Amino acid sequence: MEPDFSQPTFPPQGAAAELERAAHGLLFPSETDAPFEAFEWPVFELNPEQLLENTGHPPDMAVSALDLDAFFAPACREADWQEPRQRATAQRFQALLGTLKNALDEIKVYRVGGVEADVYIVGLNQEGTLSGLKTRIVET
Repeated sequence: MEPDFSQPTFPPQGAAAELERAAHGLLFPSETDAPFEAFEWPVFELNPEQLLENTGHPPDMAVSALDLDAFFAPACREADWQEPRQRATAQRFQALLGTLKNALDEIKVYRVGGVEADVYIVGLNQEGTLSGLKTRIVET
């Protein structure tokens, strides 16, 4: 029987635990403001087809690759007009981005879906498995 990749493994360990700590309490800004879920998967060929298969999405679901820095840019942006709380949140997103880059190699970001989409940020960790974060976005 194939492992079920659609559900993250808990409790997260290693890089996944580090990512979960860094993302704790953050909501990715979109029309839904969803939290992040950390996961760890066995290694598989990380491409759109395998991602769909291993996460339980239909094989014809739309998948697009995103740039890691571009994906996080709006959340990391600080501006003079922001309140201190908003600046602190932007700084936490900057720290999360740094944690991802330090904890993972070969990071890929995949958007799965259309207006409502799951986003998987995944890379190879030092333990030799795949770790990352999943969130949900809604953009109309």
